[in-house]
Amino acid sequence: MSKFLKWAELPARTDIHQNKGTTKWGNHDLYPIVEKERTYGKGAFILYWTTCGAGLSTFAIGSSYIAVGLTAGEACGAVLIGTVISSCNALLLGRVGGEKHLGYTMMARVSFGLRGMWLPLFFQILANVIFFGLQAVYGGQAISLMLSAMSPHYKNLKNTLPASAGTTTRDLVGFFIYIITYLPMIVFIKPHKLEKFMWPAFIGTVATVFGIMGWAVAKNGGSPGNLVKPAIALSASARGFRFVQCISSVCGTYGGAADRFADWTRFSRKKNDYFWGSATAMPIVITICALLGVLTASATRAHFGTAMWQPLTILAYAQSSEYTAGCRAATFFAGLAIYSHQVFVNVTQNNVGAGMDLAGVFPRYVSMKRGSIILMVLGVIAQPWRFLTQATIFLSVISSFAVFASVCTAILMLDYWVIRKKMWKVPDLYKGGPEYIYWYTHGINMRAWFTYIVTVIPSLPGLIMSLMGKTKGNAVKIYQITYIFGFVLGTILYFTINKIWPPEGCGIDEPFDESEVEIVEGVMPSVDGSESSVGGKGEGVAIVGGKEVKGGESV
Repeated sequence: MSKFLKWAELPARTDIHQNKGTTKWGNHDLYPIVEKERTYGKGAFILYWTTCGAGLSTFAIGSSYIAVGLTAGEACGAVLIGTVISSCNALLLGRVGGEKHLGYTMMARVSFGLRGMWLPLFFQILANVIFFGLQAVYGGQAISLMLSAMSPHYKNLKNTLPASAGTTTRDLVGFFIYIITYLPMIVFIKPHKLEKFMWPAFIGTVATVFGIMGWAVAKNGGSPGNLVKPAIALSASARGFRFVQCISSVCGTYGGAADRFADWTRFSRKKNDYFWGSATAMPIVITICALLGVLTASATRAHFGTAMWQPLTILAYAQSSEYTAGCRAATFFAGLAIYSHQVFVNVTQNNVGAGMDLAGVFPRYVSMKRGSIILMVLGVIAQPWRFLTQATIFLSVISSFAVFASVCTAILMLDYWVIRKKMWKVPDLYKGGPEYIYWYTHGINMRAWFTYIVTVIPSLPGLIMSLMGKTKGNAVKIYQITYIFGFVLGTILYFTINKIWPPEGCGIDEPFDESEVEIVEGVMPSVDGSESSVGGKGEGVAIVGGKEVKGGESV
């Protein structure tokens, strides 16, 4: 079969890893990031989380829980707690990229096996296809908003599509303009050179979310409305559950970005450069943006009689009701800011990650760039504008990905920090066969698969009931807090099973260059002189660059 696909094989890069090339299990995008491409410093990660946090979903998430009975303070408190938890995930899982200069795909190989990783990656790629399409729809709506601001004719463009199409002629034109202008970003701009392109998205997005909140409050005579009285009355127990549900929802929304943070920390100049951005910018910016959304929803409910918290909806309303020169200019620049943000979000949260995952599954034929293009094509084929025509079912499907994400977070985190104590035999990540430690059982780590499947099962009945429109019952409640439930259960199961049945190869720490370190037994000397236990008793030795080094000696 491979000889018929020879034409499609990925050519090896000539500037890095010349001795590694493209193999069945590896290519240049999967190997550790070389030093010349480690370009991100502390400021880049603060910029990254600020731009990620100040987006459409963040603006709406707090307000959506006010609609189901929380007060403004309760909603913002739940968002803060959820983002602090997500921040901890980013700090712990981002460490892999900072230390090993490898990303999420390789983390999945270590924990699930060279073949076993296909299980979590399948759901990751499926989620990326759906979320890419959704972000592209919003990006297209932003372009439509800009064109409507520029041209009254376009604003009043007749819709020639039937209602069954799920979109309008105007928004469909905007969608395909978004796709056409987005393609060069993934074809010509490499991830380690993305920082300078974050600035327009950062400046424009921050100005837009504050501007929308200011407009809404000004419309209501300078008052944000009643922030104390909830939209609906709830009992104390029901309110408490909604609070926990909001925390779980926030973790599910931002936990994905935190889980995959190693895809970006692998480009860090120093291993600790990502720390302050994750620890501060992520929870602070997301909470502030959610608060702005809460203020906007409260003010619009007080003034218009109905709460509005989706920025594009608010901007479209403003444009249709006040088509003045000032309003047209404001909505144009707001649309431009949202468009740039949707480009940034799709590159960082969908295309790069899915490109890496597809490269991990098909290393001989797919690079990160090819994988990104494949994802974009699949996102268009999915006709994502139809996602929003059945909002209830769509929201349930979107929420369902937290079912699969939370247990994966628990497995990856425990495996790196507790089971293996941050020690990987990196060369074995690119070799298949029973003699290599990440091959496990025919390429599958049964411990991880068992944990994954058993943890997911309890949330499935609630997911099915939710898709059927049912909102009551214990099964639905488990599903509604699936991220917290899955993380706790997954942690307990994976820790227990590894204690009973520990995997082989724990304690072996070997860098990518196999000729650099050959572990013999005992203690593995690290570059800073500290000791890492490899197994066995006594002093232990290692072969470093052909020289015998005793345990504890500095290399």
